[in-house]
Amino acid sequence: MPLPKDVLKQVKANLDKAEATLAEIQDVVTDMRLAGLDTTKQDTEMEALRDEIRKRRIFYDRQEARSA
Repeated sequence: MPLPKDVLKQVKANLDKAEATLAEIQDVVTDMRLAGLDTTKQDTEMEALRDEIRKRRIFYDRQEARSA
């Protein structure tokens, strides 16, 4: 059973916010890297976050297709 449309709308909004926040964090980490700081830990954490967002985006897309 697909999720209700209002829930899907909220999921999409949250995904959009998460992607925007991740982009901002990426900018900060890039600045850290340019300043000569080690960003190995941050890069690993960002990759994990990117994967989680991607999984949730796939889930959203599938639910959206089912509700159409």
